Amino acid sequence: MRKPKAATIAVNAILFALILIFMMVPIQIGPLRLAVLMLIPVLIAGQTQKPGVAIAAGTFLGLVSFITSIVMPTSVLSYIFNNPLVSVLPRTCIGVVVYFTYRLIKKPIKNEALGHAVASFASAILGVITNTGLVSLMLWIFYHGKDISGTVIDAEFMLGVILANFVIELIVCALLTPPISLAVKKTVERADRR
Repeated sequence: MRKPKAATIAVNAILFALILIFMMVPIQIGPLRLAVLMLIPVLIAGQTQKPGVAIAAGTFLGLVSFITSIVMPTSVLSYIFNNPLVSVLPRTCIGVVVYFTYRLIKKPIKNEALGHAVASFASAILGVITNTGLVSLMLWIFYHGKDISGTVIDAEFMLGVILANFVIELIVCALLTPPISLAVKKTVERADRR
């Protein structure tokens, strides 16, 4: 088994550190926290690293989200992320979805730059859909109809989450991930050739 090179280790450390930093700098819209910044390092890991790293990055995001919801809640609704099936499981799946969709889409495209742009854009979108879809599903399963600190988890609440969070996350991640991912990929490849 080949040992990872220093550049790969450094990139992985930076991606994990960014997840941690972005969790400490919450972006709130009303009672909801935008996951946009924290998703980008996971999307990049899925596009530029091995599958184990992609899964680990997603899981790390979920664990940090879970711990933060307990020790540093940002809103009255942070409580719902105390459940690891809401906070950890959906984030673990992001890494899997992004890793495989990126490679599946990129493989048939002969032009390297075009292949990366299309695959990165599409897999970033699917990663955000995976996050929002699975978190929403878990919220619905565990909290539907419950009143949490004056907020009832119902269809109206879920629609608000999708309109407030999902649209912003989708646009920002789809636009920012491809160029950042390309820069990370080229940097690692250049360092590995040395």
